[in-house]
Amino acid sequence: MTDPSSEPQPRFVADRCLGKGSVERLRALGWSIVRISDVFVGDAQDVSDEQWVAYGGRRGMALLTKDKRIRYQPAFDNVVTPVFALTRERQFWIVYAEGRVERRA
Repeated sequence: MTDPSSEPQPRFVADRCLGKGSVERLRALGWSIVRISDVFVGDAQDVSDEQWVAYGGRRGMALLTKDKRIRYQPAFDNVVTPVFALTRERQFWIVYAEGRVERRA
């Protein structure tokens, strides 16, 4: 049996709308997470969904956002990593590359 602590830690890239505070709390819990504003200039103000989704996808990073409608964006057409969309209702959506969506409470 493999020791779970020896497994590679999942890596995430967070959409700007998730907020600095949320990302900092996840980092404090040990998550390996990058905000798009850590990578793109100008606090990522002018970064399109296509750009940040492609950035995470090329690096095999799961995507975190509050935009549960991202699955309808053209940027999502070529996503090969999971997208986790968190909502205010304390629910989240997992959107898979093949278009399957799961809603979890």
